[in-house]
Parts: sequence; structure tokens; C-alpha cells
Amino acid sequence: MTEQVKLDFESRMLIIKNSFCLPLKTMLRAHTHLRDDASAGMYMKQVADAINQRLSGEMNRDSFTEQVEKVWNISLSRHKSQFWFNISDVIKAATLVNTEWTRKFSDDKPLKTYGSEQTNDDKERQKGGNWTLAGAIAQLEATDALMMLEERPLNRNMALRLRQIPLKAIERLGGDVSKYETPPAVRALPSAPAPMLEPAPAVRQAMDVEPTQSNEPKPDFDMITSGMVKPTFDDDDGESFESDITIEEALNIKPKATASDWDSI
Repeated sequence: MTEQVKLDFESRMLIIKNSFCLPLKTMLRAHTHLRDDASAGMYMKQVADAINQRLSGEMNRDSFTEQVEKVWNISLSRHKSQFWFNISDVIKAATLVNTEWTRKFSDDKPLKTYGSEQTNDDKERQKGGNWTLAGAIAQLEATDALMMLEERPLNRNMALRLRQIPLKAIERLGGDVSKYETPPAVRALPSAPAPMLEPAPAVRQAMDVEPTQSNEPKPDFDMITSGMVKPTFDDDDGESFESDITIEEALNIKPKATASDWDSI
């Protein structure tokens, strides 16, 4: 077994210069504020330091050169401008390349993962290996029961998605999926009775008068004629007597003129 000779700082920086900085200077343009020698030199030094610090020190010359070229390829493939890279993009590419190399070739302990990144155990675990046929069926029935609750049932769209997990497990474990594919029917909600309208109030007829009759009072002619009696007067002796004068004569009411009266004029 040949001994793997580790590179010193100057050798690593020289590889970065030839495999990354020179292609960058050749293929892309410097920003306006980086076109003088001092600014351009400072930019290239920052890029080289960023790559060197993030690539493992266990790499030999061939491995280091290969990984620097990968950093260049990733940075270039993600770049959408004609100007030099943002240093933050170079840092992301170098970190990604070093993570992949370390997991494959490093003698150190496995890297700790963060967030949603899977561990090696997660990747090596057989997909669906923790399921049993009875457990998958029980989970499916529990989901259906939650969906059919009368009070605060599980959202149907969410329940249909959750059903797919045990269904896939049943299929992988050789169970008959056709028995469980159809979800329970939607429970019909009781319909509320139509509201009853209150009856309209009866129309009250004024003074018990028929609608066809006029509301104007009619004179009582019987009462009027019954009161038409001759007046009585007292004489000088205090005795009363009936007068021969009619009411019309007493009130000086003249009779209506007739046609013959007009003829005599």
C-alpha cells in the first residue's frame, strides 16, 4: 500500500490557482471595482482561501486537484452572469464537494447531520421495513375511523393522503390492496327542516261594514219623521194648544218652484 502524502499550504494554493482562479479570470469578466490589480489580487486570494479552508486536509494531490475541479464545475454551472462569482457561491460549492468526499473516503467519524438531512442509517434502512401487514391494516382502519367521527372529524383531504402510506406498505408486504383502496363514503349530514312562515294577521274590517258598502253613515229617516209633530204653544191663560201652522210655515220655508210657477212669470 502506497503512502498518501498530504499537501502543504503552498501546494494546495498553487492547485487552486491553476484549476480555479486562472479559468475564472479567462472565462468571466471582473466587476468594475475589481479591474485594478490590487482589487483583483485581493479577490482571488479570498476565493483561494475559501476553497482551501473547506477542503479536507487528508486529500492527496490527485484527490485535491479533482475536488477543486468539482468546485469549479459546480460554481460555473450555477452561475448566471458574465462576471466573476460571488464568494458565497464558491463557499457553498466547496462545502458540498468536501461533504461528499468526506463521507466516502475520510477516516474520521461520520459527519453529524442537521435539519432534514438523512443519516447513513436512514439511507441504509429498507424502505417500509418497520411496517407489518397487521400494523398497516390497523393504521388504515384508525385513519378511516378518525375521518368518520361525528364531532371534529379528520379533514377528508388530509385523511386520503395519510391512507396512501399504509396502502403502500400493504402492497409491499403482499397484502390484497383492493380490499382497502376505497375510502369510506362521506357521511351525510342531517338536513335542517325548512323554516315555517308565520301566518299573516287577519284584515280587520272597520265598523263591521261590508266591503261593498260605503263607510258614510246613513240617516235614520224613521227617527226624523217621528219627530215631525206640530208645535204646541201656550195661550195667555197658560193652556197649550196646537198650532195650525206647519213646520215649513213656522220656519218660513218656501216650497220649491214648479213648472207652472215659472210659466206665470
